[in-house]
Amino acid sequence: MPRKPKKHRGLFERPVGSGIWWICYFDQYGLKHREKVGFRSTAIEEYRKRKAQVSQKKFNPEDVRQRPERGATCR
Repeated sequence: MPRKPKKHRGLFERPVGSGIWWICYFDQYGLKHREKVGFRSTAIEEYRKRKAQVSQKKFNPEDVRQRPERGATCR
């Protein structure tokens, strides 16, 4: 029986079993952010990087990919 991987705070897989991992964290302004990352190992590294940026107050929410506004067309 294979071992279950250790749970990490701020990581989740959506949909479960797909292998696509997301990170979830709060910035220095108290706003919640979720980012689609990809592999689990990459998600762990990215989460640590984001939390370090937030604690050093170097995180800029505009640098993170934003979803397009509703009703906007992509050309």
